Amino acid sequence: MEAHQIYTPNVFNLFCELKEESEFYKAIEQIPGEEYVTEHYELCRVQRWCKGSYKVRISSGGSKYDCECGLFEHFGLPCSHILRVLISTGVQKIPESLVMKRWTKKARLDTAGHLAEYRKENPAIQSLTYRHSSLMVRVLQFAEMGDSNVESYNMAMDIIESGITALSEISKVKDVMGLGHAQEAETKDVDNVKFDNFPQRVPRKKNERGRPTNKRDKLAYEVGSKRPRFCSICRSDSHTKQSCPDRDPATKKPRRPPTCTGCGLSGHKIQKCKGNAQELAAVANIFV
Repeated sequence: MEAHQIYTPNVFNLFCELKEESEFYKAIEQIPGEEYVTEHYELCRVQRWCKGSYKVRISSGGSKYDCECGLFEHFGLPCSHILRVLISTGVQKIPESLVMKRWTKKARLDTAGHLAEYRKENPAIQSLTYRHSSLMVRVLQFAEMGDSNVESYNMAMDIIESGITALSEISKVKDVMGLGHAQEAETKDVDNVKFDNFPQRVPRKKNERGRPTNKRDKLAYEVGSKRPRFCSICRSDSHTKQSCPDRDPATKKPRRPPTCTGCGLSGHKIQKCKGNAQELAAVANIFV
């Protein structure tokens, strides 16, 4: 199968992937020349959600192939099951019914009337740039020669002024084949469109510091007061469980006795610790 001569490079790569996938299937003939079943070689290893066998039907004297998977109708390339049948039956050329023209190299030659200028053979595309580029090359050469000295500069400016005067009348007739003509037409269309004068800003590359804000337009039922809190004991909304008068005193945890952080003994704090006061007095006497 000379698929590389028919398809574009990218489509040919996809075709090769389907060709490699077809090697995992075998073609079983059901009706000679009309119906085949392609079955996976390791049908027991095929996942449950995947079908391991597909039926391929041949019609129109072997020129039309239909597969249950429907890949050709969906994507435009013959599926691996059809390719396996073609290889098994010894077909050397892909049938024309399995070739979608938009995936081929000749798709550009058959375009609509309003897209005819995009054909490769159209000389109008070449003339749009040829006249402009050839003039630019000669103008650059002329500018380099005119910049040689003061005398050549004055002569070049005189030639340019006289040339502009001579071309002012002739250049008014436009043949719509110049490179700048298409640009002028585009700018006229753009002038008729109203643009927003709001400047375009560059997107931020880094997020700002701090927690992102959660401000948003709230709904009507969200704008009201906060949800009230109820006491889990008496179900009152005036207090919580910690300050409930009906709370059993036995459930309250006893308050821990104060512990000194200096000597580690309980019953007093470091402010009233005698040992800590003696240490501070000794340190004060050292620096006296």
